[in-house]
Amino acid sequence: MILRAWLYLRHPYIPKPNGRCRFAGAIFYIEADDYQEITALLDEQGNVVTTSLITSDAEIESYGFELEGEWHVTDALALTGNFGYTNAEYTDFARLEAAEVIGNPVKLVPEYDANIAALFRHPSGFFVRGEINFIGETALDEGNRTGFTANAVDTQEAVEMYGLQAGYEAENWTLRVFGENLSDVRRVNGTGFPNAVLPFDGLLYASIDTPRTVGLELTVRY
Repeated sequence: MILRAWLYLRHPYIPKPNGRCRFAGAIFYIEADDYQEITALLDEQGNVVTTSLITSDAEIESYGFELEGEWHVTDALALTGNFGYTNAEYTDFARLEAAEVIGNPVKLVPEYDANIAALFRHPSGFFVRGEINFIGETALDEGNRTGFTANAVDTQEAVEMYGLQAGYEAENWTLRVFGENLSDVRRVNGTGFPNAVLPFDGLLYASIDTPRTVGLELTVRY
């Protein structure tokens, strides 16, 4: 496989004079002639023949930017955040009719992703942390509609996922109670395969993120 990519990166670091703030950013532009991805091989009727096909017959163009920052409001309270935007499109696709794919978003690449978090850590060892993760609209396939019905889903809407934890940290151990994906978002996190169980059922079969999870964790360091 031959992979050619051009990356232009700018990553400025802007510290605050008092050392409590940090900001950074990057911009990028990438062209890949042999983009590799996992996909499904369909027969002429649109049924899945195999779900373990790795191809490198796509060409893509991608550009965007990333921003991140951190602010220590006090010695006990810190705020962090980051935001990334990506515009990734297919510029050619040898395995399918190119006209059906060119200009479509690259599958499983979110339009944007972001995170906002706040951490309060008391000198005694008690801490609380909350966060929100934002994931933008995401294409789930290259745009090949063969075998799909009106019920098929080829794009995943933007979602927000919330997390919260609280606990106590000592020198040699940490105890925390946590909640992840508190909004119980069911989001596809891997390659989807259309009509994988029944022909023309109009469904996309794929793995999803872990649902709402609440737990208690003890970490011992020695």
